[in-house]
Amino acid sequence: MSHLHEQIAIEKQRIAVFEAKIANCKKRIESLEFLILDADDELDTLASNTAKIGSHHDAQTTYGMAESKSGTRKRPIGEAQLALLKFIGSDGKALKELVAFSKEKNLGMNDTYLRNFASIYRNRYGLLDSPHMGFYKLTEAGKNAIK
Repeated sequence: MSHLHEQIAIEKQRIAVFEAKIANCKKRIESLEFLILDADDELDTLASNTAKIGSHHDAQTTYGMAESKSGTRKRPIGEAQLALLKFIGSDGKALKELVAFSKEKNLGMNDTYLRNFASIYRNRYGLLDSPHMGFYKLTEAGKNAIK
């Protein structure tokens, strides 16, 4: 009987490992879905952006709307994203602080999602700056966007 109990314990450990892998896959899917939300105009603007590589203008914002650096699209900033931008503020926050804020406010954003968020709002919209790795603060355009 003890051999069967050992086999059961081993199978339960395997299940736990697979459940952890499934949870990681779900987090990656959430991150990819976030990227999809902002990626639908990427291919359309890529060709025009390559012609204007040296002539990007600063991102402009108007009442919670973020304009991409290519100047071709305005999109409202979501409530969760706006809360994050306000939390980051001019003084800035580290990634671990963003993760803690997300947990505290039940935003459901893990560190991967938050890194993607920061990358998009920094590179595409110019609302965030990253003076050093894992630290983000609002730009002037970001300050205007949260007003």
